[in-house]
This record gives sequence, structure tokens and C-alpha cells, in this order.
Amino acid sequence: MITVMSISFQNFMLLQRQLISRTLICLALSAHCLFAEAAQPDKSEQVAVSQAVVVTREMRAALQQFVSHYAGNAKAKPQHIYIASIKTETGENALYAYWKEDQSILLMNFFTQAVEEEGLSWLHHKARVDLKTGVVATEAEMSGSNYLVTKAWADNIIQACRERGQVLVLKAMPRRNKSALKPH
Repeated sequence: MITVMSISFQNFMLLQRQLISRTLICLALSAHCLFAEAAQPDKSEQVAVSQAVVVTREMRAALQQFVSHYAGNAKAKPQHIYIASIKTETGENALYAYWKEDQSILLMNFFTQAVEEEGLSWLHHKARVDLKTGVVATEAEMSGSNYLVTKAWADNIIQACRERGQVLVLKAMPRRNKSALKPH
């Protein structure tokens, strides 16, 4: 047995218009999502800046010590360090700093307190990215290195630090004797 529904022509046209308008809305939303996703930059190179940075007295002292030791022949000039808290790929916050005059990026999580002179050397080689020698164009050029970074990553960190970071202006101080570096 076949049941035939009878609807008026007017109701049929109303249902057809509703179906067409809903279809058009779905198509428009799909196109918007598709084009919005395509327009997004590569998320692997994006940097999310999180909450404001609180620079502790100990951190400032560690940076002052580091700058005084490594500012080189620019010791008379002010040194600009831009610090930002940046969300990593894993969702954790990490502190990075861009030291403008040194052309380097500092991994600030290691600059929590003043250290012995031997510790300064470790910081200089392990907690610092030299932008003149430690940057390559692509991840393929890194070849498994744990000290090289891509240009895109470095550019994003620098941009985040300069645009949204806290700036410290330090002047290199004369070196203290080793006993002055020991905690009290």
C-alpha cells in the first residue's frame, strides 16, 4: 500500500525555499571555515604570548651579571633585553628574552639567580641562541642539533619579545670578585 501525502502548492514552495536557504547557509559556513583555515599561518611557527612577565630581583641580578660579563666592547652602552612569556607547543609557558645588542635569544628559565663564573659560561653556551651562528633556514638543516633553531622560530620569538615583552635596560657593570657571587 502506498500512502500519498497531499500538501498545497504554497506549502511546497515554502518548504523548498527553507531547504534552499538552509543549504546556502551550510555552504557559506563551510566555505568560510575552509578559507579561514587556509588563510591561517603555519601553526608550527606561531608563537602565543601569555600573561605579563614578572621579573624578579634575582632574575634581574642574574641578567645584570650576565650582561656585565658578556657585553663585550659595548660595555659603555645600555643593553636592551626584551622578556616575554611564550606558550610552547606543549601548552606550557616559557620565558624568552631577546638581547638586542648581543643579537641573541636567552632561555630565561635558566636565569633565576646569580651564578659562579663557570655557570656564566654554561649559560652563554647552553641557555643562549646566537642569532649570527645558531639559526638555519629550515628544520632539515638542523640535522638533529639541539642548539640550532629555524629562522622562522627565531623571528617569531624576537617579534613576540619586542612587541609584547617587558624591556629591561641594563648597563654593564665592572666585574666583581668571585666571592661576591656566592649566595649569602
